[in-house]
Amino acid sequence: QMTGIVIQARLSSERLPAKVMLSVGGKPLIHRIIDVCRACKLANKIIVVTPDIEIANYVVENTLAYASLWEHNHRDVLGEFLQAAQTYNLDTIVRITADCVFHRSDVIDYCIKEYHISECGYAYNTSDDMPTGWPEGLDVEVFSAKTLQDAFYGATGTEREHVTQWIRRHCPIHTVKPFEQFNKQDYFSINTLEDYKRALRQIS
Repeated sequence: QMTGIVIQARLSSERLPAKVMLSVGGKPLIHRIIDVCRACKLANKIIVVTPDIEIANYVVENTLAYASLWEHNHRDVLGEFLQAAQTYNLDTIVRITADCVFHRSDVIDYCIKEYHISECGYAYNTSDDMPTGWPEGLDVEVFSAKTLQDAFYGATGTEREHVTQWIRRHCPIHTVKPFEQFNKQDYFSINTLEDYKRALRQIS
């Protein structure tokens, strides 16, 4: 079983452009999240999916992870993930976003383990629609290559702009329960300049 952590990263963030390349604690944000993923025990590979050559070059030149560059003119997030899964022969995909500045490897491993125990095609720990007990910034989604392929061929319209929107609507789901009480002030995603300044304060 080949399990790959796939990190989604791009430069065209509307609220904070190029945020994944901003320095946090002396390293670009993308570098920090890759370091977290490299500490995971239940993943075999780490792949950064991106439409931006600058990000891909940084990842490869610093020998941080594999890079899957989306070189098509049209934006298709599902296509980006399927390309990475097929290129690196993944059976299980773990989706992480590059803006989770304080993510934890033990959380990622825990969600992978819970996914396999559940025998569902999709497991997640955080949701915009309902409280799950997890803070924002520790987001993990785990799904099979078969589930991803079904989504790629089944999704239409805006569903193609989100990796797991179609999956959540059509597949059996396992919600991962927290294994500890989290202080929600300690974890967050960097979406705005204020978030970035907050992260710098928290690290200093």
